[in-house]
Amino acid sequence: MEFPPALTRLGDYYYSGYYVDKNYDSAKILYEKAAERGDSQAFLNLALMQEKGLLSMGTTIGSTEELYRKAEELGNTNAMLMTGLKREGSLMRNDKVLLAAERGNYQALKLLTLNNLNFTPHQAANS
Repeated sequence: MEFPPALTRLGDYYYSGYYVDKNYDSAKILYEKAAERGDSQAFLNLALMQEKGLLSMGTTIGSTEELYRKAEELGNTNAMLMTGLKREGSLMRNDKVLLAAERGNYQALKLLTLNNLNFTPHQAANS
């Protein structure tokens, strides 16, 4: 049986060219296998690749928005933060950014703290 996080990590190697030649098609195949097995990071990586136009044939798993949503549903706080940052308005009223912060996403906590000097991490949990 294949271990989804290992498939995602191997996809990362192909995406970045670590230890192997950079190959987006190979990265896509590995991310899709991992996503089919429920790996949230694989869904996020596919969404990012699709958003950057790196998937020449797209993906059969879903649109960029569907990929972000699936990553969020699986608890990926980076996906929550990224979709939250695409929304307009105050970060302090952004449910996606607040949820990512509540779940311990360092970048979300940092953004909220920098944008509101009176913000404390427990505020995210109480929002």
